[in-house]
Amino acid sequence: MANEIQTKYRTYQTVQASAAITAGAYSAGSQTDIDNIDGANFLGAEGFDLYIDVTSAPSADAIAEIWMEASYDAGTSFAAAEKVSSVTVALTTADEYHIGQIFAPPPYFKLKIKAIDYTFTASLIVVPMVPEVQ
Repeated sequence: MANEIQTKYRTYQTVQASAAITAGAYSAGSQTDIDNIDGANFLGAEGFDLYIDVTSAPSADAIAEIWMEASYDAGTSFAAAEKVSSVTVALTTADEYHIGQIFAPPPYFKLKIKAIDYTFTASLIVVPMVPEVQ
């Protein structure tokens, strides 16, 4: 029987600390740069599963977006922020929300949450995905 390549999910990591996010702004929570080159903290993942942990809900439905800043020089400089995808999540209660996946990520980057419409408090969690031969 031939080997199969399956996806293995590694331990999750918080890449942006919890902070109140003002409507129309990016979170000011401290960020962890994602080093996907040497495996310093993500070990060469081929993708990432993204979650936000909302600890203080907005006063009405709001939208959360995830933005990425890529770097070609290991974090010396970063490209302008770009929305990871057009996927947005309606927030109505304090809870964890799955916000999508990133595949074939840049070698070095950071992610941040942007609040649309209303203020809420949240952190950003990623789960690295790596191929594993079975």
